[in-house]
Amino acid sequence: MPYKILTLNSKANLFIDQPGSNYWNDESEEKDKVFNVIAHGFDKIEKSPKYLDLLDSIKLLFKKYKIDIKGSSILSIAAGSCWMECQWLKDSNFEDLTCLDFSKHRIHKLAPFTIEHYDLPGEISLLHGSVFELDLSETKKYDIIFMSQAFHHFDEPIRLLKNMKQFLTDDGCIVI
Repeated sequence: MPYKILTLNSKANLFIDQPGSNYWNDESEEKDKVFNVIAHGFDKIEKSPKYLDLLDSIKLLFKKYKIDIKGSSILSIAAGSCWMECQWLKDSNFEDLTCLDFSKHRIHKLAPFTIEHYDLPGEISLLHGSVFELDLSETKKYDIIFMSQAFHHFDEPIRLLKNMKQFLTDDGCIVI
């Protein structure tokens, strides 16, 4: 197994009872989504203009700002099925990748399936929980913190940015 699967702590289950949070953990709500690669295979997402355009934008952003992935420790917040991370990082020499998502089935079911399919190299950890649950005393610093298509879902964007900054190395960058 090229990855570790973890749940941050028992608090992760408390978020399920919050208004609107059931959606993120209800597999039946997402059965027809393009990123459900177990149900649809990879052809649908690999041919999706939306996701291909987003992937191109991400690659251009990293190139434009000369963000070096080689040897980097990366945290991806709201990583979902990790399809974007697999596409973006498949030909790079990153040090390690930590993918965090609030949806247990996305990060513990879809993400391993995706990572195995694309044979993403490197040390990978898959975390179920909230970015607000990460313990600074136990969490290392990251060179790159990445978030795609998720910032607008956070009720506390300032708190989110402050948390992200705490997990960042001195010369690291946050890419949203």
